[in-house]
Amino acid sequence: FYMNYFKRNFSTIIFLLSYFTLIISFFLNEDGTGRGASGDFEVTYGFILALQENLLADPKDWTLVHTPLHFIILSLIEPIFSNPYYLRLFYCLISIILPYLLFKIINNYSFKDSEKNYALIISSIIFFLPAFRYSAIWANDLITSLIFFLFSIIFFKKWEINKNKYLNINIFMQVIFLALATYTRQYFAVFF
Repeated sequence: FYMNYFKRNFSTIIFLLSYFTLIISFFLNEDGTGRGASGDFEVTYGFILALQENLLADPKDWTLVHTPLHFIILSLIEPIFSNPYYLRLFYCLISIILPYLLFKIINNYSFKDSEKNYALIISSIIFFLPAFRYSAIWANDLITSLIFFLFSIIFFKKWEINKNKYLNINIFMQVIFLALATYTRQYFAVFF
């Protein structure tokens, strides 16, 4: 019974165990850049607090090099937690959205029905990428921008499948999410 269950759910088990390693790393304060990610969070946390008082706060005092949407989003969520540790924990927990969206894209557009379990295993690999890990653990804007970017890909693929109309809601949603990705991290402007 157990072997049959394990075989049927192997990809889900791999995905959840991979996610579990990220949670463990959060409690160990993993920082793959030698304090770069944690130092960045400590600097930008002041900007997050300043945005709560003034949405037009000048980011120059916090040496920000990215566009502010990510920090605005965190400034809206931060009052719920009122503690940077719990804000980071929340961000780390919801970072599962990124590999899940990657799974949906791979699953829906790349594999045949007989190969669907491979999509979940492939999307689990993202949990072991250093940039993903420290970005999730230290509430970095990379995760937020990639989530918006993957949503734009999902809407683009939906539009591409139903090209019978030149314009439809999917192309507008694709552009909106790509714009959100760009306002989170300016590097995504290249995809426009």
